[in-house]
Amino acid sequence: MIDVLAIILLLLLMALVSGNNLSVVVGALISGGILRKYSAFSLALIGYILGLILQGSYLSLGANTLFPKNADNILLIVEFIALLVFIFAHMFGIPTSLSIILSSALIGGSLAIGILPNGFYLLSLFLFWIIAPIIGIFASFFLMKIIKSKEQSKDIWKRIIKMKVFLLFASFLNAYSLGANTLGLVYVLEPRSISDLLLSIVAIVIGVLAFSKEEIKLIGNKILDIRYTNAAISSFVVAMIVLLATFLSIPLSNTQVFTASLFGVRGSYKYKISKRAVGLNIALFWALTSIISIFSVFIIAKLFT
Repeated sequence: MIDVLAIILLLLLMALVSGNNLSVVVGALISGGILRKYSAFSLALIGYILGLILQGSYLSLGANTLFPKNADNILLIVEFIALLVFIFAHMFGIPTSLSIILSSALIGGSLAIGILPNGFYLLSLFLFWIIAPIIGIFASFFLMKIIKSKEQSKDIWKRIIKMKVFLLFASFLNAYSLGANTLGLVYVLEPRSISDLLLSIVAIVIGVLAFSKEEIKLIGNKILDIRYTNAAISSFVVAMIVLLATFLSIPLSNTQVFTASLFGVRGSYKYKISKRAVGLNIALFWALTSIISIFSVFIIAKLFT
């Protein structure tokens, strides 16, 4: 019974994160008029599913390090708390990080049963969460400077077409990295069969169709004034950093790095194209959800086990 409930919760998490992160993946494609809504959704779905299938297992080491395999009752609490925190964020239309929420909840679960996860891995995890956004800022800044310095051609339409193609590629790569990392982290928490994989794909499709409206609105209207170059650079930087984290088996948020990269893009202009207050509020929410997840799981696990 516990196993069935755990799988149901994991499928719900996969559905929610698929929709919640859609803004980061294809928001610019839709807002910029490059693809229609459902064409963009299809692009994201293909990226999600391929990333999950081809590299989702890379997160097994990280998941096993954060939480022991033989504590199914605690894992159920971990998943339930992560789901509640994530839904709370979704209700307010705030792009949040399932990677941070779930990783923090796993840490809280381990502490509740008297296990401290590997210190070196924890240090690497927290450092990556801090350093990755900083890398995103500087990488986006310098890439934008390079591209702007080379935009000397008078054929503006040719430049626009090239950037649209690059944005399509970067968006797909961004979706792939999310499937490999965040969705991979959720997927590897329970032993899975082919039928479970098919159920996961169905959950991803439902999440994309049902849970994306508010997040697309937030990214498109509040954080980024849509420009093909800005969105393409940010998406490409996010994908590269998250794929690196995937190879290292470190859960990392696409939304976190994307938001940071927008400030790098912003810094390459003389005028503001992103809104700092929104970004700072989101960063604060990430930190709070991490703390809430750790302590909520720890306290509830102590009370009920």
